[in-house]
This record gives sequence, C-alpha cells and structure tokens, in this order.
Amino acid sequence: MAEPLRIIADIPTATPGLGFPEYVDALADAVRGGEPPQFTIGLYGSWGSGKSSLLAALAESLSQPQSAVLPVLFDAWRYERSDFIVVPLLHAIYSRAEQLGRRDLAKVLRRALESLVFSVSFSLSGLSIDPKAAKQAWEEGGLSPLDNAFSKPFAELREVPKALGKDRIAILIDDLDRCSSDHVVEVLEAINLIMDVPGFVFVLALDYEVLVNAVQVRYPHASGHAFIQKIVQLPFRVPPLEVKSADFAAFVPDWESWMSSLPRGFVDCSAEIAVLGLRGNPRQIKRF
Repeated sequence: MAEPLRIIADIPTATPGLGFPEYVDALADAVRGGEPPQFTIGLYGSWGSGKSSLLAALAESLSQPQSAVLPVLFDAWRYERSDFIVVPLLHAIYSRAEQLGRRDLAKVLRRALESLVFSVSFSLSGLSIDPKAAKQAWEEGGLSPLDNAFSKPFAELREVPKALGKDRIAILIDDLDRCSSDHVVEVLEAINLIMDVPGFVFVLALDYEVLVNAVQVRYPHASGHAFIQKIVQLPFRVPPLEVKSADFAAFVPDWESWMSSLPRGFVDCSAEIAVLGLRGNPRQIKRF
C-alpha cells in the first residue's frame, strides 16, 4: 500500500498563532469595553487573510465567564437564500441564549422572533411557531393585527436590555463577502435595525472592497464609504503577516519532520516567497 499523501487542510482555528492572539485580545477588549454596547466593529481583510480564525478565537475569548458577553457566531453565506436574513440572525441569537441557559433572555428573544416570523409570513425550519396562535394573542391583547404586525418585533427586542442586565451580546458575522450584493446590504440593514436596541455589539468579518461595491450596486446614488462609516464605528484591518522560516510550523503540522526531507535553503527561500509573492496570506501559504 502506498504511503498516505499528507495534505494541509485550510480550516479556521480558534488558536491561531503568528501574532493573531494580540489582535484577538484587542478586539475582545473593544467588545467588552465599548460604551454604550450598541456599536459595530468591521474586521477587514482579503480572502484567506485569517478573518474566520480571528472570529473563532474572538468567540473563544468572549466565552470566558468573566467576560459578561454572549458571543454568537453567524455564517451569513449559509443563509444566502433566505428571503429575510434578519430571521435566521435573530434565531441564532435566541438559540445561543437557550444553549447558555439564559431563560429570561431566551424568552424575550423568542417572543421577538415569533413576532418577526409572523410579520413577514416566514417559515423557519427547526423552530415550532404557531402564527395563528400569535395572531390570536395579539388581537386578544387589543393590538391592531395590521398596524402592529411590523412594529411588534422591535418592541419585543427593546425588552432585551432588561433581560441582559450588565451583560451584552456579541454577534460575530462571517463569510458576508461570499454573499450576493443584495444580501450583503440586507445584513447591514438588519444590523441597523437591531442596533436601535442597546446590548448588541456586531463584528463583521469581510473584504472591505466587496462591502463598498455591494453598497454601491444597491444604492448607486450613495457613497459606499459614507454608508459604511455610518454603520461601522470601529474598523480594523488584518495586517499582512511577516512570515519567517520558523513560522511555517504554524501552518504545517509536524513541520520538523518535513524540514529533514527538504533541500538545503528551501525553507528560507519559501519564507521570502510567502512574504513577497503571497503577501503573507495564510490561505495562499498553505496552498503553496
């Protein structure tokens, strides 16, 4: 039987090296310390620059009990075909609250989600909701079925700060730059709506140029940069990696055994290629 062919898989990690822990610490401090907890951080980088690993590591850091933050990872591309992406986004927040045993918070989020599902006549698999019962409850409560259908979800969301207390929710959104222009802007608009409620901090990981182009496609008359500045209060660009030969151990499992079989000088030459030719892009270095 032939020897197995070793392949390096490009999978995000919650324990990145190469200086990323310092970025994670800074981002976590910003999420925990920003006041009021009602802002958005833009985590900008090209494809393969390590944004997903940064988000995974940030979620891990914010999950510590003393952080007083409920991190929610949300893959926007997974819901590319959703008609109303705010529904699965709110469902992800609700599910996380349930998972962490935050019953009071989950109850408030569920009410908001039920109201939203009814208001857009949207069916979300995996969640048992009875629109007829919701409609009857509204009418018995003296609510106008039509006039309040669209304001009810956000009225429910405004109860979130009470259930959160001194804590905050951090929604970490990944793969947004893989979505169509319409869905990229739809996520921004959903964030803009939810940001009307204190207690929510968003972290968007995507390519800035893709974001600008998406805004300008949707709103040709507007400045993409100005639109983004209104929503994203704290931009952070992932710096290019300064890769040295010793750093290859962070990319290649069992790197020491590889070195013994490589030609002399190959490692140092590869480090130069990684910096000059591949611009320190982790994905491209793994492919190389």
